[in-house]
Amino acid sequence: MSLLCVLCHSTPRDVWISADINCADVRSPQQARRSDTISTGRNGKHSAKHLPDGSLTLRPPMKERAVPESVTPEATKTRKVHCTAAEGKHGAQRSEEAVHQLHLAPLLPRKSAGLEAEESKVPGVEKPSEGSSVLTEALEKEVCDAFGRGDPDEIVSSAFKLKVTREDIGTLREHRWLNDEVINFYMKLIAERSKKEGFAAVHAFSTFFYPKFISGGYSAVRKWTKGVDLFQQDLIFVPIHLRVHWALVVVDVRRKTIRYYDSMAKSGDKICQTLFQYLREESLEKRNLELASSEWTLRSMESHEIPQQSNGSDCGVFICKYAEYLSRDRATTFTQNDMPAFRKTMVWEIIHQQLL
Repeated sequence: MSLLCVLCHSTPRDVWISADINCADVRSPQQARRSDTISTGRNGKHSAKHLPDGSLTLRPPMKERAVPESVTPEATKTRKVHCTAAEGKHGAQRSEEAVHQLHLAPLLPRKSAGLEAEESKVPGVEKPSEGSSVLTEALEKEVCDAFGRGDPDEIVSSAFKLKVTREDIGTLREHRWLNDEVINFYMKLIAERSKKEGFAAVHAFSTFFYPKFISGGYSAVRKWTKGVDLFQQDLIFVPIHLRVHWALVVVDVRRKTIRYYDSMAKSGDKICQTLFQYLREESLEKRNLELASSEWTLRSMESHEIPQQSNGSDCGVFICKYAEYLSRDRATTFTQNDMPAFRKTMVWEIIHQQLL
């Protein structure tokens, strides 16, 4: 008895594209270069089928179905995006995270005209979902350009009486510590967005506020809130720099709480008490009203309550994202795995002066 085997080819199931990015820092030989690999994969499968009647009928192999252009116009091509710059004589160090894949979702139903108009304001970028970020090739290219060759003192963004240079934006490379300029600019973006309807009213202090207060007392910072009534705000953000670590104090005026957010689970109870003392003096000076300590709750957030970092370089990104999520009254549900994508979107947001 003969057996019949029919060869069948399955259609492509998954198409993955990852941007291959080699960003060498021209300003410092020790600075890292990100190099991600790119691959196009397809799951194929052969199956054998036995005919029950014992007859032997041969069929030619079925042809693979073509991938519709409307679904993945470039998905079947291997695509690489290189962001290179002149390397120093010692070369550039390769990033520890070598692969970052981006999964292209299936074609979605056509959006309404209003939604398309709104999204057109942010060209080349898709709104990051909670805990993850879909980065388009256009955004990746802008990030590479920002990290690439150029004058370190070149101003890449200027607003709120603040300036961010190419050197400053370089601190958003992976495994770098964020500097004051980047954190202050990002906090101002959050405060600016809070002016829109539907957002909590936010005031963000500079990273230089807390050291100024503890060194010079209330008189040294009395004018820092000129024209601002802190007690009419919903949230007050105070970035705290602890020599080699960033933390964030969040004053919730609505709930009368002062909470210390630290991505390494350190205690900041004394810092909370110091800032409550500032609020008491501010209230007496501006409102002639004394705050009752019994009505306020001061505490440090526990490690199980907020996202924690697992390296020694992302604390600055964590405090920026604490503030950004809380300003939308959202739970801080992101993780360490989101940090590479967050760093890239922050580059775009600072350059375009607009939060995604």
